[in-house]
Amino acid sequence: MTSFKHLLHTRNGCLLLLVSLGLLTTMTGCNSADTAANRPKVSKVEGQVTLQGKPLKGAFVTFHPTSSDDSGTGETDEDGRFAISTFARNDGAVLGKHAVTIIRPEMGSVPGMASKSSTGIPGKYTVKDKTPLTADVVEGSNQFEFVVE
Repeated sequence: MTSFKHLLHTRNGCLLLLVSLGLLTTMTGCNSADTAANRPKVSKVEGQVTLQGKPLKGAFVTFHPTSSDDSGTGETDEDGRFAISTFARNDGAVLGKHAVTIIRPEMGSVPGMASKSSTGIPGKYTVKDKTPLTADVVEGSNQFEFVVE
């Protein structure tokens, strides 16, 4: 029988050890029930965005919680309406206070790199640390109306 110490000194032994450790790490990290249990609580969030009094279509509304890094995002439809998704489609946003950003990338542009001239949205609404838009998400259903000027 080959000893563990001897196995580490062979090429096949090292490969076997690396593959085994990789599988062990993958299997222990894939427990979805454990992951879901450790997530912050979310509540349904919907709303509407208007720009200069008209519904804003094709914009991304992002809720940035002050209590975690678990941001939620939703895209506005032709009526400017959105639903926020954080961990699953339309599940809502993390409970608590949020900074809210709104961007509308120009076709073909890189998200987060849009300028006022390409989106029509003033820059102050596009940056988490500068946006005047805030929201307080509470348990239950939440409705927000954001007016961009």
